[in-house]
Amino acid sequence: SNIERNTKLTIDWNSALYHKIRPQDYKNIIETDQGLLIAEIFPKISESSKTPRSLNFALNNLKPILYELIRAHERFSYRHIINNICPKSDTFYSSPKSVIKLLIVCVRKTFPLDLLGSNSNYSVLSKAIAILVKKPLHSKILFDELCKGLRVKDVKWLETRRLPAGEQTQKIPYYDVKNRQALLYKLFFWILSCYVPKLLSTFFYVTELSSTVDIVYIRHDTWKTMSQPFLKSYFRR
Repeated sequence: SNIERNTKLTIDWNSALYHKIRPQDYKNIIETDQGLLIAEIFPKISESSKTPRSLNFALNNLKPILYELIRAHERFSYRHIINNICPKSDTFYSSPKSVIKLLIVCVRKTFPLDLLGSNSNYSVLSKAIAILVKKPLHSKILFDELCKGLRVKDVKWLETRRLPAGEQTQKIPYYDVKNRQALLYKLFFWILSCYVPKLLSTFFYVTELSSTVDIVYIRHDTWKTMSQPFLKSYFRR
């Protein structure tokens, strides 16, 4: 079952962080073609011709919300926000606390509330982001732990039929509840294993401190200034 699969699902944070994305190429943080974005979030579902009708309803309900997300992403000033929250500083790396704040601000400013449906679900996401950023090197994180507390009933686009106001809501069959939960989990998994790492690697050069297993987040421009003199003298030698 989907639920059992979730318990074994892990996010390998390290391999996730090394996305092939050019520093500060903010345009590429998310796929701006709605169809391709849906295929990236729900890879198996969007390819299958045997998708239950109720899931197709849900995905159609989701389309306008994803369109809003794409628009907000295209208008958002990522450069302004990093300079505000993680300015260049004397210590060459940004504190985990400010990295977490930066990511959460980007999410809340670009994700429509309807995507996760409630502030409660967004605080589950914020908590998960904080856990990931603080994780030591080479640790795998159980996805199950990260989505604890997610509430399917808060997510309106998962309601398969939009009924006219005043009508009784139709009871959703049990297997459908499972399907809807699976959709929400897939979306959440995409946010944590794909979107957030892309966001991070666009802003930061991510590396470990050689003496510890701590991961440090260094702004790309800071990293460039630090590494340039070293590389020059290295190649001269």
